[in-house]
Amino acid sequence: HATTGVWLLGCKIEGVLVDFCIDYQPSSNGGFDTILIAINTYGEIWEFSLTRSGKVIRKWKDHGGVAITTIQVGGGTSSAQLLPGKKIRSNRWLATGSESGFVNVYDRNGSTEKAAATLDQLTTTISSLEFSPDGQILCIASRAAKDALRLVHLPTGTVFSNWPTSGTPLGKVTSVAFSPRGEMLAVGNEQGKVRLWRLNH
Repeated sequence: HATTGVWLLGCKIEGVLVDFCIDYQPSSNGGFDTILIAINTYGEIWEFSLTRSGKVIRKWKDHGGVAITTIQVGGGTSSAQLLPGKKIRSNRWLATGSESGFVNVYDRNGSTEKAAATLDQLTTTISSLEFSPDGQILCIASRAAKDALRLVHLPTGTVFSNWPTSGTPLGKVTSVAFSPRGEMLAVGNEQGKVRLWRLNH
């Protein structure tokens, strides 16, 4: 507990846990459920309800996913937007990144039997996945190579060709974040620089 420091509950998966993210889903009583989504290196995904004492509500496999490095949800309410009185929106998208550079994007409103999009524009380890607040853009990046960052339009899965360009000074990207309304993108790199880009879409 953040205030008392008292241990609340634990969630356990099989294998090596490589990443996790938090999803929020509206419930029938007007509240919401907090969902912990964890993934191991083999692409096995567990979804735990933290509202219901860590109960496993779903377990599934990232199809084709091997050597997974990161997972993220987007297109709904994030932890940064969780404010009293504000309506909770379910996250539509879930993305996984791997050591080979492949990114699978799933539509959480549909089936997880098949990815809505498989992205192969980067060929090195995916280290960052970040959705814009409205879920229309997915930013993927790898810190293993210089200027390895792409913006992907959703739901089409189309990579924006007009930015970044070959002259965009990104460096080796270590962190990315969208502003709360999605009009700006912050990109941090190994040189300790953070550049703020205005998105004119």
